[in-house]
Amino acid sequence: MDWNGTELPAYVSYKPSRSIKKEWLGKTRWYTLYNHYYWKIYNLACTMFTWEGFPDTIDESVLEQDLIFNGCAVILRDDITGDLINLRGTGNGLDIYGRYTTVNAYARNGLYQRIGLKNYEDCVMIYNNQFRTPLIDLVQIYAADMAEIHHAIEINIKQQKTPITITGSKSQVDTMRKMYEIYDTGYPVLVEDKAATAGIETKLLMTQVDLKAKELEDVKRNIWSEVLSLIGIYNIPYEKKERLVANETAASVEMTYIMRDYMLKARKKGCEYINKLYGTNVTVKYAYDFISNNYGG
Repeated sequence: MDWNGTELPAYVSYKPSRSIKKEWLGKTRWYTLYNHYYWKIYNLACTMFTWEGFPDTIDESVLEQDLIFNGCAVILRDDITGDLINLRGTGNGLDIYGRYTTVNAYARNGLYQRIGLKNYEDCVMIYNNQFRTPLIDLVQIYAADMAEIHHAIEINIKQQKTPITITGSKSQVDTMRKMYEIYDTGYPVLVEDKAATAGIETKLLMTQVDLKAKELEDVKRNIWSEVLSLIGIYNIPYEKKERLVANETAASVEMTYIMRDYMLKARKKGCEYINKLYGTNVTVKYAYDFISNNYGG
């Protein structure tokens, strides 16, 4: 464990030097950014749809989390209380359409499970999309992309603050490191005693790194626009906002519809099976109505 209880890689000692701390903090920063964007995208994905008609015993938030993370979820009656509940599930055996014929349902705490249920007779398995695949890989990929570009912007800005490289001999590494760390704080490096630097020959190399933060920020916004489109939230790509024409707007709306419908149709099909098996009136719709309200969808 490190100075704040954070798990450190094997090569870091129990009391790492300041330089090693900064190296590890740089990696930690990337993972912090990754987690930030992971949960941001995951939360958006889990709130894409609104369910209506379910009893209070169904947790719609957990249902959506299971669909996004596992690609499927199970609706069934509790064999003790008789209430409808939603659980995670896995399937076994396939019918001629590739649908699971038997289902194993289990609670997240592992204390409740039902094995060998007949699909569409003892329970209903709902799928995240018509290909019955999860969305979590999209969340992970784009969280990494957003973290990478965000971190690149931070590094580029940092390089404007310290646009130098200090060179010297191997024996001078510690001294050069201290000089650079002082310079990094924004304070000047002051030498009070010439004897303290006797025999030390150092040079400064100007790195001349161009400020690219604006261009990188545009890339970041376009990646974020792509994320929103892929989970069915209408938006205009940042680079086209000023010159978007009617045809491009229509194409953007159409793409958003396609991306939302391939998940919405699977949920609607699940509603049909649930209502048929349990006599309910469950419906589902997309939560963000901007397109319908503005483009007559």
